[in-house]
Amino acid sequence: MLQTLIKLINSISFFHKQLIAIMAINILPLVIMSGLLYSNSNEDYKNNLIEVMQGKNYVTSC
Repeated sequence: MLQTLIKLINSISFFHKQLIAIMAINILPLVIMSGLLYSNSNEDYKNNLIEVMQGKNYVTSC
């Protein structure tokens, strides 16, 4: 398995190696930012839901 991977890497031209490296470098920040935005969105949704539920409890208890 490892030998076939090494052969594949050696058979790829220099241009394709550069292209793969550039794609990986550009995709990495996009994945990180997507994760941060998703977690921030979930946090806001959770806080908003808690606030709404507390508001309903306040209204029903009065």
